[in-house]
Amino acid sequence: MEEITFYMEYPDLKDEEYLVLVLVYDYTMRNFQRRTPPPQERSLPDLEKYMEYMPNSRLIMHPPGGELFKTVETAVQAMCMRLAAAVARVRVRNQVGSLRLLLPEEWRQSENLAESMPAYGWYNQLLGK
Repeated sequence: MEEITFYMEYPDLKDEEYLVLVLVYDYTMRNFQRRTPPPQERSLPDLEKYMEYMPNSRLIMHPPGGELFKTVETAVQAMCMRLAAAVARVRVRNQVGSLRLLLPEEWRQSENLAESMPAYGWYNQLLGK
């Protein structure tokens, strides 16, 4: 991210580094194509009552999403050409056909196992309709 000066252009997103990295990974896996929102995407209720500040001054939003997600997503999309070029440079520098081949062998095996593992979730009936 430092190579493409992402945080120099968007310094306010430095505190949300993990969200940025997740969205960059997702964007890379979609071959830098924009996300198509599902038709049932709905707006969130009053966000003020869902905000909570942690002791380390990080803002946690319950439920997650909303304006912060859209801001980070827009920033990642604006930097897509630089991201694609950085990914290509890493692949050429290491002479690999895929970024996945840069991972250690045991990580690649655990990723294959994770695809066959069951996924668990929790549905909040108070917020869902």
